[in-house]
Amino acid sequence: MIFNAAQFIGCCLRSRIIGFLCRLALCLSLFPIFGSPSFAIGRLFDSAPYVARESRADGYRVDLLAKAQPDECFVGIGQPRPDGPPCEQGVPKVNEAYIWGMTQDSRGRLWFGTVANYICANFVATSFLSDVVGDIFGGSSLANVNSSYVCEFEQSVSNPGRPSLGDWRPPNVYMYDPDARQLKNATPDDPVVQRTFGFRAAGYHDGLIFMAGQHFDPDTGFDGLTMLAFDAESSEYLGSKVFGHLTNARQFTVVDNYLYVGVKELGEGDPLQGYSGGGSILRWNGSRLDPFAFVEVGRMNNEPAYLAEHKGRLYANTWASVNAGMSELFMSPALNEKGFLAQDQAENWTSVWNVGEYEPDPLIARTYLGGAMASYGDYLFWGTMSQPIAAAGIYMLVYPELIEGSEQPLAAAARIVLNGAVRASAIFRGRNFEDESREVDLLYGAETMPTYMPPGDDPFGQRDWRDAPNLTGSPLFGKAGFGNPSNTYLWSMAEHDGELFVGTADGSWMVRTVLFEGLPSIGDLEYGPFLNWLADPGGFQPYSTHGADVYRFPSPDKPAILVTKDGFGNLANFGIRSMVSTPEALYMGTANPMNLMTDPKDDLPEGGWELLKVYRNK
Repeated sequence: MIFNAAQFIGCCLRSRIIGFLCRLALCLSLFPIFGSPSFAIGRLFDSAPYVARESRADGYRVDLLAKAQPDECFVGIGQPRPDGPPCEQGVPKVNEAYIWGMTQDSRGRLWFGTVANYICANFVATSFLSDVVGDIFGGSSLANVNSSYVCEFEQSVSNPGRPSLGDWRPPNVYMYDPDARQLKNATPDDPVVQRTFGFRAAGYHDGLIFMAGQHFDPDTGFDGLTMLAFDAESSEYLGSKVFGHLTNARQFTVVDNYLYVGVKELGEGDPLQGYSGGGSILRWNGSRLDPFAFVEVGRMNNEPAYLAEHKGRLYANTWASVNAGMSELFMSPALNEKGFLAQDQAENWTSVWNVGEYEPDPLIARTYLGGAMASYGDYLFWGTMSQPIAAAGIYMLVYPELIEGSEQPLAAAARIVLNGAVRASAIFRGRNFEDESREVDLLYGAETMPTYMPPGDDPFGQRDWRDAPNLTGSPLFGKAGFGNPSNTYLWSMAEHDGELFVGTADGSWMVRTVLFEGLPSIGDLEYGPFLNWLADPGGFQPYSTHGADVYRFPSPDKPAILVTKDGFGNLANFGIRSMVSTPEALYMGTANPMNLMTDPKDDLPEGGWELLKVYRNK
């Protein structure tokens, strides 16, 4: 069966119980786990105030180079925004949430693009949730505010016609010069930026900087791919192009003399529901005078996510979509000695692995996303990203008795999400993909995973979640998510100084919110292993593990070593979204959408993206 967002809407409409999960789906689609409209930091951890740490971790020093600054004043949901900051009325709000794509030019300067309020401004989640929320909740709105963030949705005074755009703000392009220690806003005065969701991909090649992101129409949704070009030497803006047949790009990569990018093609059906016409790998074939010339050199059934060159071939992993198969790993034909791949090779890419070789549950397997990837030593390393709400939605559609037959259906629905569908990130390494000597090792993963046994499949005639072994074998080094169940996204990888660094997205700050503020209100929830782990005060101390994790592999054959487990001292840094390695340092861009955490005088860290410099503490 193929999961369809329209079917999920219908499922929401049929049940107030599933409507509860629809509301939670908003944050599930954006964060690894949950967000809650009833969150209040002061009530949750009054006894353990946040204390800023020294910016040192595992022999490394961490410097904060730049940070998103408050750019609005917030008075209340749906209220006009007064001038500021400084704010004579209301409180400061920081809209810029992620350093979404980042690259470096030949002079060592970092270029990156941003996205604003991604916890709220997500087309896929809010475009259909807002349509059905009135039927589910008796006319209430998705809009909510708490001490960490606000989402105004359709009530925003700046809503340009779609609820998911109420919290959207135009993205920015920045250039940071490490030598001068200066941050420059390089965003061009181009109308196309006013219709771009965010700059998700950034690349540098042959003296040019590229930024790419999803173009949208307020009435119809995503309708193209925006691409900007800059002269890196002079910082001159060279112009933009909207590719109308494409709708997304996640990563540029350079192989010797050639620049490649993976793109999603705009397929038939509502683009807001994630329909894909497939995916392509494009090779740049342009010049300074013609910067937007690309040719197709690879084709696959789903959109490519991460790219990496390994042993003379280009590899791409994919994201599943509602009308295509599960996440796979594709290998290109052999590149020539200069890194060139010809157009006539576009149909000759080979699928060399898929997530069904690991995940024992066939429905959940269709909801995985391809995670960060890098070549390291003799191996290709890659990870996974999971979508608990998509998995739960599939189960509610295929096995409605999981909800309808329960004496406590709301608790049963939550149990599906938290105890059946959550998958922490797995990490693999592989080699020799081009022949029968292929090797794939599971480095960090789950020995067993909850798998639903429907009637006819269960030899004992019972219907319940049973632990089933993974289909790869025992992990060599440790548990999934590096032993942290909240690490459900493996978001970034980079080889630096002979080691492989890995950055995660850790949604535990949000999970605790729901656990302590939301879930107790739905009755006797039968806690399972995941919830018990979170609820155990001895195993999950306030502030000590919230925030993104970073690990480093000292060699391809040794376990990873912890660098930080708390977002480098900022628990609001829930993800390490971008990494760029240089001889001097490893630069990291964070994801931090806590738009109301802006008071430097309180005992909490600040919201908004951060640009970090990580280097050995000599």
